[in-house]
Amino acid sequence: MRGAVRSLSTGDLRQSDELGVSPFDPLLHALEVVLRNRIDYAVSAKYPIDPDLQHSYRDFPSWLDAVDGPLIQPHVSRVEQAKEKVHRDLRRRYGPSRARAKRLRTPGRLIAALPFSFWVYLFDEAYSGNRAAPGRFWPDLLPSVFPYARNPRISQFRKRLRRLLVVRNRAMHYERLYPYDDGKGVPWEPEEIRSDILELLQWMHPRAARVVGTFDRIRYVMDPANRRFIHWIPWRY
Repeated sequence: MRGAVRSLSTGDLRQSDELGVSPFDPLLHALEVVLRNRIDYAVSAKYPIDPDLQHSYRDFPSWLDAVDGPLIQPHVSRVEQAKEKVHRDLRRRYGPSRARAKRLRTPGRLIAALPFSFWVYLFDEAYSGNRAAPGRFWPDLLPSVFPYARNPRISQFRKRLRRLLVVRNRAMHYERLYPYDDGKGVPWEPEEIRSDILELLQWMHPRAARVVGTFDRIRYVMDPANRRFIHWIPWRY
């Protein structure tokens, strides 16, 4: 069970719920998985890698590990760290000899080893341009990553994802989420964070947004304790 975390409703130390997980966890996990999959889908189409052309990539047949890929040096360094993590995991699971098999070096394993911050910072200015002079990724790939967004703009995604990266890091390190001020005079409301995550999911994968929105616990946690029993009445009788 996870340790004590700051309560969303009162700020007091207590277990976040019966399972010991933060009520933000399902939302944040869904956002991370869907975002990285949508980015990989879009960038793979623009920078395709043929697994049979081994001279085009280093170890993994992916744009993430391409010899002449689109990543800038800080991201290349993060990919190298992720590759080491994957190699260690393969050696532990299959032994040193089998771990060297190329068939085990799949793009999916590399993608899963990269942190949320890696994907968020792909929206930096280094990958952006404008419609007259597109950048490496943006704005050309925005319709592929966010196919259900109307008139997508890179600035709106960059701002939201940077903010949610801070939320994710604070949640993973058991730090206070509410009440909390980002130092810019903008207080964070749990309902606004929930809305931001669900809207991003809706723009990428509406079905995922519906599923996660059905089971998230933000509103339940923020309800006064004397009202929470009301939520259970239709299920118990």
